[in-house]
Amino acid sequence: MNLESLLIDPWPREISEAADKFHQGHLVEGIRLLYMGSPQSPATSFTSLNTQPGSDRILHPLIMPQALAYRYGIITSATCDLAEAGDHKNPFFQVSPVFDISENLRQGQEKQLKEGRFGDFVYLSQQPESEGVWVADLRVSIPVEKGALVGRTPIDAFLTEEDRIGFAARLARRVARAALHGDVHDLVVSSLNGWIKKKEKEIRSTGSGAFTDVERVALNVVGDRLQPRAVQVVVFEETRLDNKDRAVWREWRHASKNILKNVKIKLDPCVFQTLAKMPVRDYERLVPLSIPALGRTAHW
Repeated sequence: MNLESLLIDPWPREISEAADKFHQGHLVEGIRLLYMGSPQSPATSFTSLNTQPGSDRILHPLIMPQALAYRYGIITSATCDLAEAGDHKNPFFQVSPVFDISENLRQGQEKQLKEGRFGDFVYLSQQPESEGVWVADLRVSIPVEKGALVGRTPIDAFLTEEDRIGFAARLARRVARAALHGDVHDLVVSSLNGWIKKKEKEIRSTGSGAFTDVERVALNVVGDRLQPRAVQVVVFEETRLDNKDRAVWREWRHASKNILKNVKIKLDPCVFQTLAKMPVRDYERLVPLSIPALGRTAHW
């Protein structure tokens, strides 16, 4: 069986007319989480409470009760897949849950959330409720039949085009990350983040732009990403760093050059670049790094 055998022909006009009103980033109300559960090895308490482990590895479909429904879901499907022109090949659209995260936030985290520094959550610049801090939860994608849009009114989740573009970029980058050697990302990010925290006060007191003039940081991988021979941190300058400021990053590399020694990966010297001068084909080969201590919007 495949989706082709399930499509309705002719395609219902009311569905097309309804879908034309919606686009990526709109909210729809009353979304319930559904998924295939693994009773033998549950990863959630809901699976544990609502299934019985058997002798096989059969997956069980589970759906949250209406009492636990999300108030909203946010459309993550591309708009061209939502309101299709020509032949209709997509009977479903994808949504991610939207919920109020305010009770889970510690001091200072709301600011980080608004700056895009939470990988799993996207702050909605057009808050759907006057109370709380509402976010899209990108950990889950739920298929919804397009007929669900009939009779519904789109609800905006973002105030500006820039916000909508940023949301699309977050979605794209989330699934565009090719597999990378596990130790590389974790060790490099942890080491860099710790170093910046350690040096930040000293650097700022001297008026240095070693950190504040850095736009983003990425990783150049030499060889296969799963079995690299070497990696290299690429520092993108917003304003050109002088030799003294660059020396701060080189000092980190010198102090950390053996962090990947146990996995036999070499940490090459840092290089300094600008987005304006690096060819697109070279930039697209890099692995973006989110370094929380830099205090910049994450480019996931």
